[in-house]
Amino acid sequence: MFSISMIDNQTIDKIGIQKSIFQCFNKCIAEIINKSKIIPNIILIDGNQTIPNSQYNQQSIIKGDDKIFSIALASVIAKHTRDT
Repeated sequence: MFSISMIDNQTIDKIGIQKSIFQCFNKCIAEIINKSKIIPNIILIDGNQTIPNSQYNQQSIIKGDDKIFSIALASVIAKHTRDT
């Protein structure tokens, strides 16, 4: 299961790219939990940061799209969504 969240450029300009990314992460996590009724054991994040104040276990993985198949899939979905 996956979820896609987008944020407009005005919001990015107002709150910054990092907070915008975390806002999208939180929206996606909430949507997946609401639809599946499954609480994640861990959230894997590509990069070197984790979601601030998250109640879920997280692990950031530098170059995660090269190392973890599910992160690579998420990257493909994100790039396809961005490009369309």
